[in-house]
Amino acid sequence: LLRAARQSHRQKTTTTKPTPTRIVAKHRSALPAGLAEPTAAALSRALSDETNAALRRLQAEPAAKNLDSDDCLRALLAREWDYAAALETVSAMVEWKSSHPSPIEPADVPVTLRMKAFLPGGVARDGSAVLAGYLERWFPAKYDWDEHVRFINHIFRASLKRSRTDRFVFLFDMSGWNLLRHASPHSIRIIFSLVRLVHVEFAERVGVCLCLSTPAAFQYVWKLIVPLIEPRIASRVHLLGDDWGDIVEA
Repeated sequence: LLRAARQSHRQKTTTTKPTPTRIVAKHRSALPAGLAEPTAAALSRALSDETNAALRRLQAEPAAKNLDSDDCLRALLAREWDYAAALETVSAMVEWKSSHPSPIEPADVPVTLRMKAFLPGGVARDGSAVLAGYLERWFPAKYDWDEHVRFINHIFRASLKRSRTDRFVFLFDMSGWNLLRHASPHSIRIIFSLVRLVHVEFAERVGVCLCLSTPAAFQYVWKLIVPLIEPRIASRVHLLGDDWGDIVEA
């Protein structure tokens, strides 16, 4: 997070398709193993006077009264230091936390728990929490919208408790992707709700998303939907084929 703050004003990189080596290198640089002191203290030396002042100003906003300094920093990073946009983000963070309390009981998410399509995957070498998804097990038509929201809130928060970097690594086994099942209106709504969560309410929590054994058909679908996704999020999604083993191991 600190390294991302230092690089926040650099020019955007080119859109050249990354090689596996670049994926791993970018992943490691974006997800440090952790800081030896609170982020806010480290930022006082790492950020410029201007950006540090913006962080302190945002922390003092009434909308951010229930958030810590790290949440405010993530909002500024996610909005690329656009103060007005960051203020909207912290407001959304507070609203989400207040309207979706935890913990969630198993009885609140019975279908999604039995499905085991999305599971905690331990902790990556850099300390990030791993979330694993198995599309062959995912039948979105079997549960309603309310259960989806409760389950996502539960698994995100539970995973963050294990993370040393306060970030996620998403690993999706795409080998079971099915056009009819996973591209229905209900499925698309769920997918875009996840995109919004990692863009707003859980801003800067996702370090990288690796889609493994991605079918060729999905890659065509991805080209259609990626323009609808915020570039900062889309740039962290990488579609890999069946030769993903060495990349994930790294």
